[in-house]
Amino acid sequence: MEKTLLTHRKLTLNERTSRKGIWFVLPFVILYAVFNLFPLLYTLYLSFYSWDGIGTKAFVGISNYLKIFKADRLFWTSFKNVFLIVIGYLPVTLLLAFVVAVLLYSKNLKLRRTFQTCMFLPYVVVPVAVGMLFSMLFGWQSGTVNALLMKLHIISEPIDWLGSQTYARGVVILLQIWKTFGYVTTLYLSALTSLPSDVMDAAAIDGCKFKNLLFHVILPMLKEITMFIVITTLIDGLQLFDAVKVLFTAGNTGAAIGGPGRTCLTPVWYLYYTAFGSSATRNFGYASAISYVLFAVIMLFSVIVMIPNLRSVKKDRRQQ
Repeated sequence: MEKTLLTHRKLTLNERTSRKGIWFVLPFVILYAVFNLFPLLYTLYLSFYSWDGIGTKAFVGISNYLKIFKADRLFWTSFKNVFLIVIGYLPVTLLLAFVVAVLLYSKNLKLRRTFQTCMFLPYVVVPVAVGMLFSMLFGWQSGTVNALLMKLHIISEPIDWLGSQTYARGVVILLQIWKTFGYVTTLYLSALTSLPSDVMDAAAIDGCKFKNLLFHVILPMLKEITMFIVITTLIDGLQLFDAVKVLFTAGNTGAAIGGPGRTCLTPVWYLYYTAFGSSATRNFGYASAISYVLFAVIMLFSVIVMIPNLRSVKKDRRQQ
């Protein structure tokens, strides 16, 4: 009798809710496993093979990883290019965005939200469209920039911006500044509006000058958001691909990979070329190994950048 009662025990409300919740979560789990988890694990599996996507896979062990670290200069050249690009646009973007955010915060502008929207729009534009836009602006024969400079008599003949090793990387830096400026400005403006009002009011009552307020109160309180911007910008730079590829290959199917002299080759562009390039160089296994090394590098730099910030946060908590 007791066994029968135990067997037919009514489920509690929490148990019934939990079982129903599993059915709601199950579609997401299945989709995540099929479209995220499986490709991730299969890419790791492929990284130990050499495969052109058609023939038979050949097991090579860790040879792909050894080749990346010992023999593949082009891969590390792509990293050097990205860091030079990031170093070129990150400080400029941070400075300009902070200045504009402070101006929008300090001035009670009626059209502040309109300015915010207009500045943020480039960030949500599809990267392919951004690449097409800048390829038209900096085109050699029909580019808008050359036409404007020649009309102002600043130059006498068109400059091949996208075909010159001297100027190509500068165009990519300008592209990234234009694309990320509004996003960083919005982050700084949000951080400024969320600053404790009592601290700002106390500084105003004490007669604190704006210069001292800026360097001794506002900037230290924006340290965490600045660190977040630096990390996300670094990750975004390491993932740079769509806009740069379109910038140098739009309307030119025979364009060299990585721009002139491969000065604008990025790790993701190199990964794409390795996986989907010419049949003679195509190797999905090696491209998979590159993707995992790229992931490891992104994680490493994120941790390195975050460590000083975490230490300062712990120090501030101890002082409180």
